Amino acid sequence: MSNENEIKAIFSLLKTESAHKEKLTQSLVEFYRKDPQCVYTLAKEYYGTLPPEISALFKREQDTLKEEIDRFLNLKNPDLLEGLILLARSINPKTSREEILALFNIAREDFDKLIDSSFEVSQKAQVLQNFFFETMNFEIVNLSKQTGLLNLPEIFKNQKTTSFVMAVIYLIFIYPYEVKGDIIEADNKIIVRLKDSFSFEPVYIDIASKGAFVSESECDMYAAGNFIKWDSRVLTPMPNRDIFKRLFANLTYSAK
Repeated sequence: MSNENEIKAIFSLLKTESAHKEKLTQSLVEFYRKDPQCVYTLAKEYYGTLPPEISALFKREQDTLKEEIDRFLNLKNPDLLEGLILLARSINPKTSREEILALFNIAREDFDKLIDSSFEVSQKAQVLQNFFFETMNFEIVNLSKQTGLLNLPEIFKNQKTTSFVMAVIYLIFIYPYEVKGDIIEADNKIIVRLKDSFSFEPVYIDIASKGAFVSESECDMYAAGNFIKWDSRVLTPMPNRDIFKRLFANLTYSAK
C-alpha cells in the first residue's frame, strides 16, 4: 500500500513540480520496472485518459524491453531462466519479475526436497519425470495460438506447455545437481540428454512422451522408422542462443 501512495504522490507532483519533473519521472520508471501492472493500473485510475508524457514513458519502457531482448539473443550463451523471464515479459510487459517467478519458485522448492546431488543421473531423471508428470500432472501439447503455453506464470498455473519449453524447464531444474543437460532435436522430436561425470552412459528423455526414457538405439530405430538415415550429428545439442531464437519465433507465431 505504501508503494501505491508513493506512486499516486508522484502523479500529483508531476502536475505541480515541473522543476523536479526529471527526478519524479525517474522514480516512476523505477516503480514501473518493479511492478508494471501496479503503476499502469494506478495511472489509469488517476488520469482516466493517460496524458502524453505518461503514455510516452510506458512506450519507452516497452522499447527498452525490446532492446533488452535483442541484446539477450546476441549473447553467446544466454541464461535459460532469464530467457524464460524475458519471454514472459514480452507476452505481458506489465508483469513484474516477482509475479513471473512466484509459482515457478514454489515448484522448484518442492522439487529440491526430492533430489540430491549424490543420486545417479538416471535417478535424477526419474525424479524429474515423477515430479512434472505425476506430482504436478503436466500436460504436453503442440504449439498453438495460445501464448500462455510460452508464458512462465501461466505454464505453472495451468500445468500445460509445449515439449520444447518443458525441455528448457527440465534443464533449469536439474542444473544445480551436477548434471549437464542438452536439448537435441531428432526429426522434430525433442529429446533431453542428461549426463554427469560419474555415469558412463547419458540418459535420453522424450519430453512429449511424459518424460519417458529412450536409449540411443531407440532414437536410431525412431529415425529408421521415419525413413531417416541416422547421423550422429542429429545428437548435436542446441545452443542456448538458438533455443531462445526459436522460442521468440514461437511467440511471434502464437501472437499472430
